[in-house]
Amino acid sequence: MAVSRKVSKNAVVRNRIRRQIRESFRQQRARLPNVDVLVIARVSAAAQANPVLREELDLLWQRLIAAGAATTLNTAQAPGTMRAS
Repeated sequence: MAVSRKVSKNAVVRNRIRRQIRESFRQQRARLPNVDVLVIARVSAAAQANPVLREELDLLWQRLIAAGAATTLNTAQAPGTMRAS
């Protein structure tokens, strides 16, 4: 998980985003394939409400589940406030 100071200079905002990522992952962990995942928050994540962040994370987890462990998931070009590498 990477939430840099570019996302927000305010640590409270960065920690809120981290908490949302951790909780979303915890809820989906059993369904995810056994792969390493790096979630990088984009600058626009700081302005989003928690439910919006969770929806976007859920979409990323669904894409990862659908892709399976055999293929590489590259969402660097995907719209939204989060991406997984």
